[in-house]
Amino acid sequence: IHQHNIIHSDLKPANFLFVKGSLKLIDFGIARTIASEATSVIRETQVGTINYISPEALLDVSDTNGRKAFELDPIAILIVIRRSSDVWSLGCILYQMVYQQSPWGSLSLSQKLIAITHSSYEIPFPLFRNLLPPQITHRNPWLLDVLRSCLQR
Repeated sequence: IHQHNIIHSDLKPANFLFVKGSLKLIDFGIARTIASEATSVIRETQVGTINYISPEALLDVSDTNGRKAFELDPIAILIVIRRSSDVWSLGCILYQMVYQQSPWGSLSLSQKLIAITHSSYEIPFPLFRNLLPPQITHRNPWLLDVLRSCLQR
């Protein structure tokens, strides 16, 4: 979808279906098309599902003078969404597939919001030697690298 300049903005396990042996991505209700020369879209509201939402989807942006959007207009909150938001969400999905829980585990909602947006919260990447069948971990030694690469703030 990124090759077609579309940002989905709500990747989560429930939006993937197997249809006749093929994996399909569904629910493009909040997806946005970006101009071919652009790298992001701006939203006025936060969108996504909390366990898969990217840090930038939770943060408002500043104007060129460093003022926050809400200082310019107390009602307006502007969010910049990039392709990397979908990559983050995919990383959360893969993490859940490997570790059987989201990267935020049993954190409360307020703790999740802080953990997602602050780099001081280190996402745990325990060895998954006993979590996955050996044929998966031995054939795919790069799995941990993929997870870490997707989940970079």
